[in-house]
Amino acid sequence: MSVKLHVSIELLDDVGAERFEGYLSMFGATVIDRRQSDHPFQQIYELDVPGAPPGAVTIDPTFCSHRDGTVSVQSLGWLDVHGRSIKAEASDA
Repeated sequence: MSVKLHVSIELLDDVGAERFEGYLSMFGATVIDRRQSDHPFQQIYELDVPGAPPGAVTIDPTFCSHRDGTVSVQSLGWLDVHGRSIKAEASDA
């Protein structure tokens, strides 16, 4: 399922776009497209995320940086077309 991810230019400058895109694979996302947002300080990633809940149009991941330099995904938020939160169904995996 295709969803959008809004990312600040500052974050991409700090981490590096290639490294950031590597983090997206932590939750199974594949980058379809990346473009400048109407907002001058944001990029919009178009992602394919197979596990996205029905009706999700935007993903809001929370990454956690650890002292050893590793990064993990703390949580995934999902928003519908109206910006309302969607609860993802628990998986059996």
